[in-house]
Amino acid sequence: MARRTLISVALKFAALGLGFGTTAIMARSMEKADLGLYSFGVSIIMILGVLAQFGLPTLATREMARRSEAGEWGIIVAFGQFSTRAVFSLSIVSIALGYLTLAYLIPLPDGFAPYILPILLIIPVNAFLRLASGQVRGLNNVIVSQLPELLIRPGILFVSVLALYFAQRQAFSGSAPLKLGTIFWIYGIAAGLGTLFAIFALRRTLKRLKATKLKDTLAIRPWVQAGIPLMLTSGVVVLNQNLDVLIVGAMAEPEDIAVYRVSTRLTALVAFGLAAVAAVAAPQISRRYYAKDMQAVQKIARRGAVQSLLLALPFVAAFLLFPEQILVLAFGADYAVGASTLRILCIGQLINAAFGVLGVILNMTGQERYTVIGVAIAAVVATFLNLILVPQFGINGAALAQTVSFAIWNGLLAYFIYKRLDIVVVPFLPRKQD
Repeated sequence: MARRTLISVALKFAALGLGFGTTAIMARSMEKADLGLYSFGVSIIMILGVLAQFGLPTLATREMARRSEAGEWGIIVAFGQFSTRAVFSLSIVSIALGYLTLAYLIPLPDGFAPYILPILLIIPVNAFLRLASGQVRGLNNVIVSQLPELLIRPGILFVSVLALYFAQRQAFSGSAPLKLGTIFWIYGIAAGLGTLFAIFALRRTLKRLKATKLKDTLAIRPWVQAGIPLMLTSGVVVLNQNLDVLIVGAMAEPEDIAVYRVSTRLTALVAFGLAAVAAVAAPQISRRYYAKDMQAVQKIARRGAVQSLLLALPFVAAFLLFPEQILVLAFGADYAVGASTLRILCIGQLINAAFGVLGVILNMTGQERYTVIGVAIAAVVATFLNLILVPQFGINGAALAQTVSFAIWNGLLAYFIYKRLDIVVVPFLPRKQD
């Protein structure tokens, strides 16, 4: 597990580096307003993708880990067939609802309408990418499961944007900015190639495990019942993570979204260790929980919190001490105004890192309804705070709302884990059995 964690950390760091590099190139070669519209579009993709995924990537990891441990290969095949059909059907629904919402129901930033089509087409591609990756992860092929999201999609996007940047500089002497529509189509192609790799990896993993076809009919009701709270959990988390961008987009200028985007891109470095640890810990927690080894679950949880916190501290120190210098160096002088925003967001991500993989613990042990409750409460608070603070303080208000929501949901999830699973997840507090 330690080796996998190190590789997972390396992959996550590579993904953040690629994402950071892509954002830096775009910040220096696009109109500031276009970068803001791109950030708004990515948030729309994440939010609409929740319905298409229906919590199935997380459920896939849990079910595949549990069933493979028990040797129930037929059920694994049945789940794969069910989840594929579900994602396909729900993707169509998501596209339809997304079009109606974006075209008629919510205020959009000026100039955003021409990009609705590529944004909607990306939704099912991302859904299948995450579903296949979740299944591969549950089958204990953790490293390969992360390649589509952490290396292939961001790598292709970075290389393509970089090549386009140099091609336009050579053709137009650096005077022509990158076109936002082209960037969205490149994003979709990169996601498509990542999806193909994930499906290929899943087929190879199943073939290696010699899974057999299922002959008996299985009731899918338990999967639907489990998928609903997982979808709600994912939806509330994604909404909470992107709500600030949507409110800033509705109440401010696209240029403000751009500044907020680069600040959130930097603070993602603080949380990269948490995401890497979570990817490795999820199948392990599922296996140990269903084997009734709660001491192992607690050990994994507390170790994960320590690892994610230690990985976060160097970035926290840099962003708190030198925010303006880092923003100017990475994105240009126009983005130095985001220094205060960067500091505030950094504190929020530090809270996340210090508590560790709380959502993973609840989701992998069948307690996902408590994740929904905790994250929903935090999202409601964040919504009210955004509506109050953004008009008065702009992107600093959005950053403060986000930080408060992080503190609330981590505190609530830690409490639920303590009450339901008898586990103390914060590593600096004594274990309950002590």
